[in-house]
Amino acid sequence: MTEAPEQSRPSEVHYQRGIDLAAVRRFHEAIAAYGEAVRLNPAFADAYYNLGVAYGEIGKFRAAIKAYRKCLALNPSDWAAWGNLGIDYVNVGKFANAISAFKRASELKPDELGFFVSVGFNCGRLGRYADAVEAYKSALRLKPDFAAARFNIALCQFHLHHDEQALASANDAIKLDAEYDEPYLVIGMILMRRGDLDGAITAFRRAAELNPSLAEAHANLGMALSKIGNAELSLREIRWAIQLRPDLARLRFVAGEVYWRAGKPSIAIIEWGKGVWYWSVKVVLRPRCDNWR
Repeated sequence: MTEAPEQSRPSEVHYQRGIDLAAVRRFHEAIAAYGEAVRLNPAFADAYYNLGVAYGEIGKFRAAIKAYRKCLALNPSDWAAWGNLGIDYVNVGKFANAISAFKRASELKPDELGFFVSVGFNCGRLGRYADAVEAYKSALRLKPDFAAARFNIALCQFHLHHDEQALASANDAIKLDAEYDEPYLVIGMILMRRGDLDGAITAFRRAAELNPSLAEAHANLGMALSKIGNAELSLREIRWAIQLRPDLARLRFVAGEVYWRAGKPSIAIIEWGKGVWYWSVKVVLRPRCDNWR
C-alpha cells in the first residue's frame, strides 16, 4: 500500500470513513468519502483503488475502470488493481483489454492462480485458443492437480481440432477428478465429430449422470440421438436441456436442428428464432469474484 503525503493526512480521515462504510455495504456513501479523499490528495493511490472497488459493487463498471486506471497511473506495480481492472473490463465486454490487465497482474504476482485462469478463459471466449492453452498450462505449473485447467485445455484443443491432445487432456482431468462431468462433453463432441455416435452417446450420458443439471450434456445427447434416428429420446433430452437453461442461445440452435431432424419444421423454426433472439440480447453481469485485496 502507498502512504499519503504527510501534508495530506485529512484525506485519510475520509479514506478510513470510506473503508468503514464499504464494510457495511454502504457503497454510495463510501464512494463519496473516497471521492473526498482523492480531492484532498490527488496522489492517494489506495483511495482510487477502493473507489474502484465501490463503483464495481454497485455496477458502475466504467467508473470503476477509470478509478483503477488512476490508481495504476500512481502505482503501476499494484497487482490487485490490475486484477480488478481486468474484472471490470470483462464486465463491459472489453475482453482484449481484460486479457492485457490480467497478464500484467500475473507478471506482478506470478503465484496467483486466478490471473492465469482469467487470461485463459478470456482468450478462449475470443477464439484465441492457443493463447488460452498456454495460460492454463501456466496455471497447471502452480497447481498440477487442477482438473478444471486440464478440462479447459481439452476444450481449447477441441476447437483447434487437436483431437488426440484434447482426448488426452480430458482424460487427464477425469483421472484427477472421477466425478468431473464436463470433460465427458469434450470426449463426446470429438467422438461425434469422428462419426462414433455410440461412443458420443455414452460420453454424453455419463456427463448427464454425473450432473443431471448440466444442460449441455442433455443438448449434446439429444443431438447425437437424433443423428441415429431416435427422435423420441432426442426430443426428450432437448426439452430437458431447455428447461434447465431456457435463455442459452446455443441450446436453441441445437433444439432447432433436432426438431428439424424429427420432422417438426415449424417448431424448429421457432427454436432457431429464439436462438437468434437470445444471441442478440446482451446482459452484463458482474461475475462472482473476490477482490484481490
